[in-house]
Amino acid sequence: MAKVPINDPKYWRKRAEQARTAAGELTDPDSKRRMLRMANDYEKLARRAELRLKRQQQQRNSSQLHLIRHPALPSQLPTRKSSPMRT
Repeated sequence: MAKVPINDPKYWRKRAEQARTAAGELTDPDSKRRMLRMANDYEKLARRAELRLKRQQQQRNSSQLHLIRHPALPSQLPTRKSSPMRT
């Protein structure tokens, strides 16, 4: 689970469920509609939080790949000084 609630999809999904439950108890159609709209907005926030977490994970994985050294990569092979060409 994420440390900051704004980045926690579970937090927003719980809020959405609470809003849907509250909407089910309302009798006024306008109030019910507004509460269901809030639930939908909470679901959107959950999806955004998931995307942020996914991007953060991809960035961590990408940065870790740069730390791996592979002996066959030319950029990591020892260089030697070139001598002037003879003609």
